[in-house]
Amino acid sequence: MPGSHPNPDRPAGPVLVTGASGTIGRRLVPALVAAGHQVRAMTRSDAAAQTAAAAGADPVCGDVTDPASLSAAVRGCQVVIHAAGRMGASPALEPFWPVNVTGTRNVLWPRQPTRRCAGSFTSARR
Repeated sequence: MPGSHPNPDRPAGPVLVTGASGTIGRRLVPALVAAGHQVRAMTRSDAAAQTAAAAGADPVCGDVTDPASLSAAVRGCQVVIHAAGRMGASPALEPFWPVNVTGTRNVLWPRQPTRRCAGSFTSARR
């Protein structure tokens, strides 16, 4: 719009939401779209991608445990909201480690040294 100034609080590029079909992501994606953000929703299934598209987001197939797919999903994004995580009740750590630890590490410490990274952590409790 001529004469308008960009909002410094709003990212210039897309916002990537990992875990877009999860407990938090499936509520966060439509809220971000409604607030006027361009949203890229990282999903792992066709059904989740369709849901994200119906909410007004741009679905992108990827997995936080796969650095190559994460790199493709984050390309061009100014903000990443990491909402992916495995939930459940188990005394063992092994089922949770790949997504909750390795996936978070992949989001926070990308292989592209020029990318800026700021953390946004989410948690859900059932």
